[in-house]
Amino acid sequence: MRPPRSPPPSLPPSSQLIAPPPPSPSSSCTPAAEFISVNHLGGAMYWELSGDRPAASSASLVRVVRERIERTHEGMDSRENWLAYPGSKWENLRGGMSG
Repeated sequence: MRPPRSPPPSLPPSSQLIAPPPPSPSSSCTPAAEFISVNHLGGAMYWELSGDRPAASSASLVRVVRERIERTHEGMDSRENWLAYPGSKWENLRGGMSG
């Protein structure tokens, strides 16, 4: 009977998963932000942000996209939303989504 195999020296025995680090936000979001900028699109839409890093972090998805859009020749559009829904059944839409 053979003795049990030892793990390779680079992988010590462990009960933890060893996996490569996830891609950084800049590597995963930069192409999308570049596409938005180059094609002069209106902006980005985020489905869900509970997993995003704090806005002050350089790893924040929203920050990566915002900073790329701000570097375009037009920069970030800071005009107020011009959409109006005075006939909406929803009070907040009728009121212009104010605070």
